[in-house]
Amino acid sequence: MKQAAEKCAQCRLYTFPASTRERPRQHVENPRSRCDRQHNCCGDKQQKMVSVHHPESLCAFNLSRKRHKITLGGTGLSLNSSHEFLALASFSLYSPHPMLLKDQVALITGSGRGIGRAIARLFAREGASVFLTARTQSELASTAAEINKFAKAAFVTGDLASALDCARVVGAARKTFRRVDILVNNAGHYGPVVPVQDYPLAEFDNVIAVHLRAAFLLSKLVLPEMYGRGSGVILNVSSLSAKSAFAWGSAYAAAKAGMLGLTRVMAAEAARKGVRVNALCPGPVTETVMSQKLGATLAKKMGVSPKEQLEGFLSTLLQGRGQTVDEIANAALFLCSDQSSAMTGQSINVDGGAAFF
Repeated sequence: MKQAAEKCAQCRLYTFPASTRERPRQHVENPRSRCDRQHNCCGDKQQKMVSVHHPESLCAFNLSRKRHKITLGGTGLSLNSSHEFLALASFSLYSPHPMLLKDQVALITGSGRGIGRAIARLFAREGASVFLTARTQSELASTAAEINKFAKAAFVTGDLASALDCARVVGAARKTFRRVDILVNNAGHYGPVVPVQDYPLAEFDNVIAVHLRAAFLLSKLVLPEMYGRGSGVILNVSSLSAKSAFAWGSAYAAAKAGMLGLTRVMAAEAARKGVRVNALCPGPVTETVMSQKLGATLAKKMGVSPKEQLEGFLSTLLQGRGQTVDEIANAALFLCSDQSSAMTGQSINVDGGAAFF
C-alpha cells in the first residue's frame, strides 16, 4: 500500500453528491488536474492510517481505522467510520467517469476567447491535446497557458480568410501533435450590421471567407489524414442565424447557413470512411464579446438601451435566457466524442428553445 500523505498538492480529488444515490459525476474540478487544496480527513495523526488512492491520481485520502465520524468538507455528507467511507470510495473513487477524448488531438479555431476558449478548456480536461488558433496572440497565449497547467496546448496566430494561413495552421498542428483527430470550425465575426442594399461587398466576402470558406479549406486539409486513419470528427459551429430570420446580418446568416450545407455534404462523403461531421447552432451567448458588441449596435439602431434590446430578444426564447459558453462547450464535447457515435450530418440547436428544425 502506498504511503499515506496528509496533504496533497498534486491533484484534485472527487467530491461526493449530497445523496450517495446520485451518480458521482460532480467533481471539485477534475480528478486528473493538479490540486490546490489540502486534504486532511483525519486529524488524529497517531492512528493507523489507510490510504485510498484514485487510480488516475497521485492523491490519497487518509483515514483512521478507529470508529469516528468522518465529514467530507463541502459535501454535506458524514460517515460514521472509515469502513463506510471505503465502501463509498469503492463506488466513487474506482468508478470514475472516463475521459471522453483521451489521447485525441483537437484543432480548434477561434479559440482565444468565448466559445472556442470554453471548448478548448473542456476538451483538454477530457484528455485531448488542443491546438489553438485565432488572430490575437495575447488571447491565445492566455488560453494556452491556462490549459498547460493540466494538459497539453499549443497555438499559432492566423487569419483564416487566407488559404495560406489555413494550410499553415494545419501544418503547425501536425508538427506539434503529429495528427489531427478532431477539427472544430469555430472562428468568425459578425460583420457590418446593415441592410443588404448597404452591405459593402468586400465585407461580405470577408465574412463568408472567415466562416464558410475557412471551414471548407480546413476540412479539405484534414480529411485525407482522417480517411487514411479511418476515424475523425469535424464539428462546424454554425448559429441560430442560419435557421431564423434576423435583419441586418446577411453575410453572417448566409455564411452560417452555408456551413450547414457543407456539414451535410461532408457527412455524406465521409460516413463510410469512419469520419463524422456535425454542426452546432448556438443561440445568444450573451457573455461573449461578439454578442455584447452586436447587442449594443442593435440597441442603438432600435433607439433603445442595450438592456432593453437584450431583454426583448431573450423574451422570445422558451427558456427566456441566453446560453453560456460552457453549455455550448458541453454540446461540442458530446458531438466530438464517442457518445454521439451514431450521429452524423446533424445540426443541433443549443438555443434555449428558439428554433425547432
